[in-house]
Amino acid sequence: MKQYKYDVLAFGFAFVEVPRKQFDVPFTQFGDFVGPFPSADTAIMIDTAQRLGARTCYITAFGDDKFGEVVRRRLEEDGVDLAYTKVLRDYHPAVIFVRYNSDGSREYLSTGGGRRLTPDLVDVEAVRSAKWVHFSGEVVNACQSGEEKEALMKVFHALTPDQKVSLDPNDGFDLEGFVEMMAPFVERADLILPSEGEAKTLIGAQSDQQACKIWASQGKIVALKRGAAGCDLYYGDQVRHVDAFKIEQVDPTGCGDSFCAGLVTGLSEGMSIERAAILANAAGALQATRMGPMEGSMPREVVERFIRENGR
Repeated sequence: MKQYKYDVLAFGFAFVEVPRKQFDVPFTQFGDFVGPFPSADTAIMIDTAQRLGARTCYITAFGDDKFGEVVRRRLEEDGVDLAYTKVLRDYHPAVIFVRYNSDGSREYLSTGGGRRLTPDLVDVEAVRSAKWVHFSGEVVNACQSGEEKEALMKVFHALTPDQKVSLDPNDGFDLEGFVEMMAPFVERADLILPSEGEAKTLIGAQSDQQACKIWASQGKIVALKRGAAGCDLYYGDQVRHVDAFKIEQVDPTGCGDSFCAGLVTGLSEGMSIERAAILANAAGALQATRMGPMEGSMPREVVERFIRENGR
């Protein structure tokens, strides 16, 4: 059996997020913000996986400013391999402002900064050195043309048949052509991690349940993320529900990305699908207990203790 250097490799962006301190305060109203916090969906995922004990690598470009330093420093401190990253001169990624409502909805406001990824960042042998390679719909959506698309497809075409691919659809469903863009990634994925409403949209099914069963019949593992309701697992002819953990929510940002990290980490270790889903639910739950998209990413021993304390 091939020995891999990394358990998980991801490709994506690195930017900061600045959230409102209070719920239900519109952007048009005076109020307090906190941050900046390191963010970006695949960055959150890879950082959480590293803290859970996976050997990780991230391919990205950092902005040549203090905000870029915020993200780079966090990933470095947590041990993510950043050998295949660059700090790009005169590149200033977007700053994302976010506010929350009591009903769980969120609203984002971007400064409009760019998102840059270049093909020279992608080392084919590094990609092939990972047991699992993780993609997200947000990154696919942002890499529709130019150098960004070249870089994304260089990662995709570097994959070997024995590597595992995880896919979090995550974004872009209101954009024309998004489903078509996602099609090759859906086809290649061994693990798909949709939120409610995403699965049926990706393949034109009547329901998420129907879509997940279709994918499972194709040999894929599907984890339907349902937030506070936990997750539903589909594999082969099996359907299993795994309950969420009860916590006092502070900030829901990054919970889905942390769930992805927990499930991929567990599967990379050889856990059963159900056991890996418990780890994933715990990682997602703990992420919500701190303000900031990565601030609730906990070391493995903390997550395992949380699981035990909840009788799981």
